[in-house]
Amino acid sequence: MSARRHAVIVDDERLARRELRTLLEEAHAGEVHVVGEADSVSAAARLVHATDADVVFLDIQLAGETGMELLPLLGEDVDVVFVTAYDEYTLRAFEVNALDYLLKPVAPERLALTVKRLAAAQSPASRATGKRTSSVSAWRPSWWRSTGSMSPTTTSRPSAWAPPRTSSCATEDA
Repeated sequence: MSARRHAVIVDDERLARRELRTLLEEAHAGEVHVVGEADSVSAAARLVHATDADVVFLDIQLAGETGMELLPLLGEDVDVVFVTAYDEYTLRAFEVNALDYLLKPVAPERLALTVKRLAAAQSPASRATGKRTSSVSAWRPSWWRSTGSMSPTTTSRPSAWAPPRTSSCATEDA
């Protein structure tokens, strides 16, 4: 049996945090323990470090900021699962080696698959020694590790790093 993961849920919507926490606690309490919730990047960074969380369920669109801004503030032993209503960020999420990408509203069956991936991300050595190693231990590109920036220091960016296209339709978060 794999070690129980310690999770922080990051979303600026209180009801979305509550819904994900409920899904995790009701169906996956043996595998995932929610140690806290945050509604901003700064609060999330403090909470992850204070609780020694090893997985973050992270919304991409936060009030006035993006969940991507949290990534350079996390230790290399923290797995990231993006939970968002926007599928346009999928490529970018996997470029930073996110463990998984869930679309809202989160389907219980899909969350179960994510929890299985979280268990598989624990290496046998980490289970034996109690040390965590992330499946994304090298997820930050070299330019990111050296600059802490979301952008490479070169003037030419890969096309995947272009800002996401915005829709002319207004969406309203639940």
